[in-house]
Amino acid sequence: TNFYAGTGGSQVTAVSISGTAITSFSVISDVSIASAIIPSGLPVANTYNIVVSTTGGTSTISSSTKFTVTPARPVVSSITPATQQVNKGVTVTIAGTGFFGGTGTSNVTAVSLNSGSTTITINYAVATVTDTSISGAVITNVGLVAGNFDVFVSVGNGAGTNLASSLKFVVTGLNVSLTASAPASVPNGKSVTITANMSTGGVGTSSVTLTCICTKPTKATITGIANQVTDGSGNAAFVISSTNLTTAGDYTFSVIGSTSGTTATATGDFMVAEAPKAGDVSVAGKVFTPGKGLNNKVVFSYTSAPTDNVELSVYTLKGRLIRKLTFAPGATVQWDGTDASGNVSEGGILLWKLKTGSKVSGGTIVIAK
Repeated sequence: TNFYAGTGGSQVTAVSISGTAITSFSVISDVSIASAIIPSGLPVANTYNIVVSTTGGTSTISSSTKFTVTPARPVVSSITPATQQVNKGVTVTIAGTGFFGGTGTSNVTAVSLNSGSTTITINYAVATVTDTSISGAVITNVGLVAGNFDVFVSVGNGAGTNLASSLKFVVTGLNVSLTASAPASVPNGKSVTITANMSTGGVGTSSVTLTCICTKPTKATITGIANQVTDGSGNAAFVISSTNLTTAGDYTFSVIGSTSGTTATATGDFMVAEAPKAGDVSVAGKVFTPGKGLNNKVVFSYTSAPTDNVELSVYTLKGRLIRKLTFAPGATVQWDGTDASGNVSEGGILLWKLKTGSKVSGGTIVIAK
């Protein structure tokens, strides 16, 4: 009241908020001042006094003349690092705004990760907290399970907790690796050993049960392959008996195992050769298709390992040399169907010749396209 100070027009000389001038306002009647713009220099959450001065005097301060500045809800904009493996602690920095809760000092009351089903407390007591950063906060390995977690910062002074956003802290399962291998070629009617290794976080994982599935060229699955348990170095071996390896061709296999909530699979293949031909040589993949995932090469095996280098020559039926390769004793003698320039040979029947010492062997192979 009395903004006209007993006259017919405005007598207001100043409007202020706790000593800070409000410079933009409009006195529209003896009892009303409109469009008063509160200045932006009030960052601290508090209650402030509104004072109006006129030529007739200055208003008194009372409980009804308070203007309240409330703290904004905190905002989390990033967490660094943003990912970690299970069972491993990590120190993080959380960036955002409003961690002081509208005051001049930290008002953080809680920091946590939440996946909806799991809540993990972050130790911020050891952190350095500013209004825009919580650096050096610690996430321990206790209860840290795989999943995507919202990052929540709770602030007192009425500010509350930030809203969930697209920002997530990702906890991954341990890096589980499974490898498996077999010889490139196996003589017809001989057993084969498939070796496997499972590691977790780069360390061999012991006492894990592995399963091996092996499929014949006829697409039939070999039965009776016993599960194996990894040893202290994460190794295991599967022996496929000779009675299951009497069909020449490409056999495929898969080894499967689970640990730390992660299932890993390793795949591979090996060839079973035809029965030995003249010169004591057996051929695996006599009919093959270069560049394909399976049956993509031909492999030659001696039933008696040579002590000299092995020279492989491949010819057309008209005697034109397509490729000549030399292999050291004990090396796998194979050809992928390409010439010296890397071009795939034309399809059809080809002649092969092997020479080691004074022993020469030969026969035919077929490139299928």
